[in-house]
Amino acid sequence: MRVLLLERKHSDQDPWWQDHFASLEDDLCEPPRELTRLNDDQLWMIFSQIFDEFEIAHPDRRATLETFKQIDPECRPLLAVLFAETLIDNPQFAQKWNVSDLIKAILNREVQQWKKHGIDEAHVNMLVLATMSGDVSRTEADELAQEGLKLPTRVSFDEEQIHLLTGLGGAHGNDAMVPLEPDLLGELFVLERLAGRFSVQHPNQGIITEETTALLDAAWNRNENKIGDFMFHTLLTFPSHQQTELFESQRDSAYWIFAIAAAFGYVISPEIKHPRIAGRLC
Repeated sequence: MRVLLLERKHSDQDPWWQDHFASLEDDLCEPPRELTRLNDDQLWMIFSQIFDEFEIAHPDRRATLETFKQIDPECRPLLAVLFAETLIDNPQFAQKWNVSDLIKAILNREVQQWKKHGIDEAHVNMLVLATMSGDVSRTEADELAQEGLKLPTRVSFDEEQIHLLTGLGGAHGNDAMVPLEPDLLGELFVLERLAGRFSVQHPNQGIITEETTALLDAAWNRNENKIGDFMFHTLLTFPSHQQTELFESQRDSAYWIFAIAAAFGYVISPEIKHPRIAGRLC
């Protein structure tokens, strides 16, 4: 028997769920169950396993748990893992960090590794496009490059760079770039690239912002459902991030975000607490 743990709420109308699991529902022994919040012992077990794996001394249990709960009151397993991994590189953990700061630390560590391995901006842009709108093949990347986007051509496409860029989430493409996962990392990575950050080559933030904005427009042409789904979940997760304002300027974005939200029942959901999201959806 296999158990699949997802860091996502279940909804039969969720396009992500339909794409990945709708065809498998008949084979499930039981319907999806929503897990309860992790308690202190469970959280500490996660932390301890990672500390032991990297052979570092355990920090003070009480202080560590309190700091994590300030960052993520929901005590989500994925963020617990990311938090523990971040402590390895940041033993003097900033008490005022939030979820975005935590994920940025993980992404920054990964980007530094990309730089060491000589990853170029064209392949990073391909990762951004795949994260927003689904897998991108080398053929499609070449076609879009011919149209003026900064993406790998058929000649410059490098499978080794593809594997290095998609290794964080455990997914590897052979002849195509897959999205950056887990979703939380992919969503914030795109927002930060829109802000001109996480460059591997360009010192000019404006160039990164310009290229990423062009990719956002191309994502609409590729798959409106996927980019609409991506935008909606990104707005839910990072409602205060300044770059979400760029979503409003994209073609038909308001329509698709509203349609997806309606499908999830989020228009009247108590989860929509942030005024910027509520204003967009209502």
